[in-house]
Amino acid sequence: MLTRTLDNQVRIMENTVANAENYFGQFCTLMASYVRKTAKLRDKSDLLVKQLLDYANTENPELRSTMKNFAEELAKVQDYRQAEVERLEMKVIEPLKLYGVRLKQTRVSTTVCNNEIKQLEKLERLRQKSPSDRHTIAKSSVHKASVDASRTTQQLEETIDEFQKQKLRDIQKIFLDFVTIEMVFHAKALEVFSSAFQTLEDYDLEKDLEVLGTGSARAEPPMLLLLWKWSGAARALQMRPFPSVPGSGPAPCQQSACVCKCTAGTDPDLTARFACVPSAHRCALSFTAGAGKLWAREEAPHFFLLSQQGAQGWESSQLDFNSWL
Repeated sequence: MLTRTLDNQVRIMENTVANAENYFGQFCTLMASYVRKTAKLRDKSDLLVKQLLDYANTENPELRSTMKNFAEELAKVQDYRQAEVERLEMKVIEPLKLYGVRLKQTRVSTTVCNNEIKQLEKLERLRQKSPSDRHTIAKSSVHKASVDASRTTQQLEETIDEFQKQKLRDIQKIFLDFVTIEMVFHAKALEVFSSAFQTLEDYDLEKDLEVLGTGSARAEPPMLLLLWKWSGAARALQMRPFPSVPGSGPAPCQQSACVCKCTAGTDPDLTARFACVPSAHRCALSFTAGAGKLWAREEAPHFFLLSQQGAQGWESSQLDFNSWL
């Protein structure tokens, strides 16, 4: 009867240890994988920061400044992520690893108790087979084994009770630390990402468009598409003359396949005059925005086609400028 009771207690203790060993082992494996993937995310984000900085150096001033500031904000997030990785390793992974050692020690105590119970069972079977020696065995080995088994079982019960209490405290602390570390990281990251969002939100597109000379902030005026031949190849120049009222500033110019420079005058009759310099050859073009009148002159006969967008819509004409010269 005694051995059966002790054996049941040992089985309960073994199940408790095995259950903790199983789940804590899985927790340790999964959290280690979690930390490794977080570290990989940090590394990939560092590469993204580097790529953003490289890209910023190829862009116009306003976007360059914006992208550099944005990259710096992302770099701050990765600094916080690095701190997150280090804290998770110290406060989550290491305590879970220690449970491997603690569970082994508890399992050893369970094994010792189990061996003593088996020894007691063996002596009881021997006593039952030899009734004549019952008195002698009872006074010696059986009694001693029973006392040892009872004492060891009591010690094991105390060990398991303490193990259970410590396990509950530790599992609470480990995951409280985990949640706290994540909350701190995400709070800091949210603060930095908010700043990064504001950096992108404050980007002034118009400043870069002014640098490019597109003038998209203004309503588009009539446009000229001027084609000419240079070294046997056809090239094109698009010019959007801004109505040249006083103070209107220079007209924007968008070019393709050539380098040109355009300036506008400020005549009171809304006539915009352009001086364009394709390569070493000069040309002069006058354009009256309201009536759509135009004429051209150049020093060398290379112009051959002119299309005009007048005040009422598109009008096309093909003119041989050689006949004008």
